[in-house]
Amino acid sequence: MSLLKSQVELHPQSGYPPTSWPEMVEQTMLSHSATERVKPNQRGIQKRIVKLEDRPKAFKDSLRRFLKCKNRNIPIVAPKEMYAKPWNEWIEYEAIVDLHVEGKVDISFIHWWAMHLHSVVNGLRENKFTFLNPNLISSGECLRNDKQVVNHILETRRLNPGKEIYVAPY
Repeated sequence: MSLLKSQVELHPQSGYPPTSWPEMVEQTMLSHSATERVKPNQRGIQKRIVKLEDRPKAFKDSLRRFLKCKNRNIPIVAPKEMYAKPWNEWIEYEAIVDLHVEGKVDISFIHWWAMHLHSVVNGLRENKFTFLNPNLISSGECLRNDKQVVNHILETRRLNPGKEIYVAPY
């Protein structure tokens, strides 16, 4: 344990400890949410659930537990020091169903994983990695809003001096 503690320190620019994890929030997100909450397409979901019969029991049980949840979209908040501006998004209900039924992983799951990985490695003295927000650098964004893409990359570099590797998690 002491070896791990010796490798971890406060983030040099923000002063946040590396335990600034992504948050799952229960209340409705504020107006600065990156992606708006989407209502599930019930007809499409019912078609997917029929396919569930071909999946292993663990998948069926997990999805059945999930379907009982009241708030089926999962709001997540990026760690404070990860990006220049606060970032919130939703892991949508249909993405969770697709994970169980189709085995498809939505970019929101990958981004959430990147948030957790960022939190783990951010305080390491030898950390040379930082993450780009996949929602801000997608091919569609490059075509629609190339200045925003460049600005995000430059802001990420400014916030993370000394980092040599920029990971686009998708």
